[in-house]
Amino acid sequence: MTPPEIAALEASATRHATPCGPGHMAWREWNPGSAETVVLFHGGFGSWMHWARCIPALSERFRVLAADLPGLGWSDDAPEPLTAENIAAVVADGVRQLVPGKFRLSGFSFGGLVGGHVAALLGAQVEKFVFIGPGGLGLPRGHHQPLLQWRKLADEDEIRAIHHENLRRFMFHDPARIDPTAVWIQTENTRRARTKSRPIAATDTLARKLPHITAPMLGAWGDRDLTAYPFMDQRQAMLAGLGIPYVEIPDCGHWAPYEKPQACVELIAA
Repeated sequence: MTPPEIAALEASATRHATPCGPGHMAWREWNPGSAETVVLFHGGFGSWMHWARCIPALSERFRVLAADLPGLGWSDDAPEPLTAENIAAVVADGVRQLVPGKFRLSGFSFGGLVGGHVAALLGAQVEKFVFIGPGGLGLPRGHHQPLLQWRKLADEDEIRAIHHENLRRFMFHDPARIDPTAVWIQTENTRRARTKSRPIAATDTLARKLPHITAPMLGAWGDRDLTAYPFMDQRQAMLAGLGIPYVEIPDCGHWAPYEKPQACVELIAA
């Protein structure tokens, strides 16, 4: 059963579709009457629901557009070959169709990588770019316990237990924050995921794109984000060399928009 907070967000959203190869890319919109727009890109093996805990607060002030990136969530597959450039071209075209003026952009994890490419493509239309826990920097990554496999299982309780454990191993710092809604989101997201983002995230594609972005930027990581910890100093040094502010979100793992949503909202809204 869909958790009440997700059902409420679905019920209050306006859905949009933009081209994605021969299919469509899915978008959800809240507070369409606001003069300011925030566009949100989710992480790998995810969907717009990665941002579920941030959307209510953001939509009090902004028009919020949350994407399902190509091959993920409710969107159709990205055109081949599967590269950051091809994915970003589809996404940027969708933004152009849905956002006539300037907007703020935030991307979490793989969405930060894609967001960097989109920000470079859209230039002055992006008034601020906040990336949270992205890959694609060509820097050493942290280590975590191997994720457990679930696709060959049939028992729903066993599948949920595995997703809970995988969230503990990779996405959260404090296991006490892994609630039934987080497990439900992880279950639904991974069932729908076709785009394999990890090979792209393992490259330096975002690092090569950052110098070409004209918008003000900010990079943030949970201070115990296992995609980066204990190599946080290398990320801070890279951003300092580009004049990009660096923030660590205290007591937080990788899925910062869920584990510490208020901190993420404040970084985007500032």
